[in-house]
Amino acid sequence: MELALHIGAHRTATTSLQQALGMASAELAAAGTAFWGPEAMRLPGRRDHARNLRRAAADPAAREAAEAARREVARALAGLAGAGIGRLLVSEENLIGTMEGNFAAAALYPNAARNLAAAADLFGGPPAEVFLGLRDYAGWWASAYAQCVVLREMPPFDAGRIAASARGWPEVAEEVRATFPQARLTLWRHGPGAAEAALAAMLPAPLAGRVVLHGRRANAALSARGLRRFTARRRRAGGFDAAARRAAVAELGEAGGPPLRPFPAEAEAALAERFERDWARICRMPGVRVLAPQGEAVR
Repeated sequence: MELALHIGAHRTATTSLQQALGMASAELAAAGTAFWGPEAMRLPGRRDHARNLRRAAADPAAREAAEAARREVARALAGLAGAGIGRLLVSEENLIGTMEGNFAAAALYPNAARNLAAAADLFGGPPAEVFLGLRDYAGWWASAYAQCVVLREMPPFDAGRIAASARGWPEVAEEVRATFPQARLTLWRHGPGAAEAALAAMLPAPLAGRVVLHGRRANAALSARGLRRFTARRRRAGGFDAAARRAAVAELGEAGGPPLRPFPAEAEAALAERFERDWARICRMPGVRVLAPQGEAVR
């Protein structure tokens, strides 16, 4: 079974890609490619595998949970192979880490290597391909914070600590390459046409052309005004359950206004310059395929 991992990053149209692939899953399966999105990967044993591996040496329950997850995934893969599936495409941005973990560390995916090694353990071996979308630093941190605020109470945005972080996308990409040295790593930068380019890279040409991306952005961040209204409403209500949160986000998504911009202008400009330097560095990395928006490789 050939394994391909789409590992995010968060806030780079991952939800739109996952929804489109999920809607086309029957057609993909008929052509020999199975798709597992977050719904499949966030089942308890699969979702918690990295944590259980960390605790396995000292915690017999965690060790047994990790072993059970390996067995369960092995059975699932055998079932796919028996049904004529030759390739599994997994799209789950939490495989590389969580947005909340990034904010706690004020760094991009500080445990990427450990988390990805756990993914390889879960699947019984490393992937043949890895796909990762990147976003400019200021835009990524702002969008991720806006999303986290909707999901839970968050501490104030620490712009100074985040802007000073030495860890950027090149370090993340290098860890992916070091963890999966035999895999082909494909990267792209978030923006117009990026999702279409990603699909074209993830799937054989005849299939990619039949997967439909919806025009409306999925899981779009609330504007700065919408976030202020959301947090005030949640505070007055004493909290939201999942249904109330979704309703509030749907309503306040129409509030309009400029996006959240939590960095001072000088820091935002410096982060933009750093991203361009880092993107150029990534484009020079050996063994990495970098996509242009139209889908062809930059080199």
